[in-house]
Amino acid sequence: MKLVACDLDGTILDDHKQPDQDLKDVIEKLRERDIGFTIVSGRNEEIMHQFVDHFDVTLPYVTNNGGNIYQKHNCLLNDCIPVSCNSGFLRALYQNGIPFRAFAEESFYNYSTSPFFEERMGKLMYLMTPFDPSEDYTDRHFYKITTDFIDHKEVLPDFLEMVHREFPELTYLKAENYVYCANSKTATKGHALKSVCEMIGIGLEDVIAFGDNGNDLSMLEAAGVSVAMGNSLEDIKRKCDYVCEDNNHMGVSSFLKEYFKL
Repeated sequence: MKLVACDLDGTILDDHKQPDQDLKDVIEKLRERDIGFTIVSGRNEEIMHQFVDHFDVTLPYVTNNGGNIYQKHNCLLNDCIPVSCNSGFLRALYQNGIPFRAFAEESFYNYSTSPFFEERMGKLMYLMTPFDPSEDYTDRHFYKITTDFIDHKEVLPDFLEMVHREFPELTYLKAENYVYCANSKTATKGHALKSVCEMIGIGLEDVIAFGDNGNDLSMLEAAGVSVAMGNSLEDIKRKCDYVCEDNNHMGVSSFLKEYFKL
């Protein structure tokens, strides 16, 4: 193994959004063996940079489920949603009353709110522009649209079916709880991890990856060794090589200590 790739929420962050306490020390020991570390997250750069700095991530890392790749807080790659989807998808969310945050190269847009958005993205509100249903958004370059169905669970099955039918150019995956994220079809964690490997000159077979949710599956399937968190969905666990302790018991660092005999 030459690279450890980890999701953030539900993986190296516990339920209180605190990082795995032993992981920083483990990362240093891995680096002594020329094994790198990176983060592959659904979060925006603006709300994950603190963890990039905390773990001293110097390699390219993935944000927005593969919508962007950064290194040292500089964007290396954008993989945007096809512009033909923009207005129709946003309007469908608006018509169903689904709160969303839409992130474009030009600006960030918001409609309605939820406890998830207040807690996770409240600090970004000064960057947000209210969504205007009368506006044409086909000239914007969106790299992620985050939606929360916590108060609209009853429409979720039909909405997922509609997205699959009417917006086949999108990847629309569960991130956590009732939060789903739309990205370009090629903007997945697995595809982005492949790009990171190409950037640093290693193969996917040299990667051990950790994740817990549906948006992690493409990364876990792409990596040479896959590890599901103990708090993962059962479907994720069945498809991985290993299952470690949950995110509240430092599952990642504990597994790495044992796997690499640190």
